[in-house]
Amino acid sequence: DAKDASLAHAKAHSIKGGSGNLGLDKMYELAKEIDDLARVNALDGLDNIAQVMQETFNSLVEEFEQSN
Repeated sequence: DAKDASLAHAKAHSIKGGSGNLGLDKMYELAKEIDDLARVNALDGLDNIAQVMQETFNSLVEEFEQSN
């Protein structure tokens, strides 16, 4: 659905920008992949990428908590 693709694009674009600014390369690449797919309304497979993104985020949080 175009509305879902638009929302996925907007969210991924924001994450891509933030992670790029912070040097979080893996998160940036995952967000870029979602952003690129959502921009052309190709939603198949986004759930898998989003799952990897969530796991990556959880790992980043864990690393951050361990460093403090």
